[in-house]
Amino acid sequence: MRAIPFALQTTLCLMLGTGSALAETLYYPNQNNVEFTLEVPDDWDQSKEKDDDGILRITVTSDNGAAFQVAKTDITSENDLESFIADTIKGTRDYLKENYKDVKFENPKIVEKDDNAGVATYVGGGKAISKDDGKVYVFESVLVAGKERVIEFWLESAEDDKEGGQRLEDIAKSFKKAAGA
Repeated sequence: MRAIPFALQTTLCLMLGTGSALAETLYYPNQNNVEFTLEVPDDWDQSKEKDDDGILRITVTSDNGAAFQVAKTDITSENDLESFIADTIKGTRDYLKENYKDVKFENPKIVEKDDNAGVATYVGGGKAISKDDGKVYVFESVLVAGKERVIEFWLESAEDDKEGGQRLEDIAKSFKKAAGA
């Protein structure tokens, strides 16, 4: 699992607002009301949908099944953050149980904390066998918690899809916070 190096890079990108460029800019939540951007491959499919709680989730997916999902949730207290993390873990485990077998998943834990910036990065992940195609998939859940919001990243790819895995990391590293956000 590539969790620790990725998490540290993501935290730095979130704090500094820097990243690498790919092909197409994805605006969250949209181009007219930008909170942050990500650079995504222009040959990957994009979808936007609101979940049951009204949270916008943007997903980009390659032809090989590599997927990157991002969402932002506003929080107002430490209790909100704890509830959010518990709900995220439950939702992740439900998703994995429905779509995979032989699941090995570590719940997100704090791997980096910057009290001055008010940012904590939680990382979890693992691997499992897809019920659809029988391939081993690796996945990573990254939660970057600030004082008023949590940005959630989900990265998933077949274990043998090295290019897809690298492109997922490139997407995450391209994160740029919008001015004033």
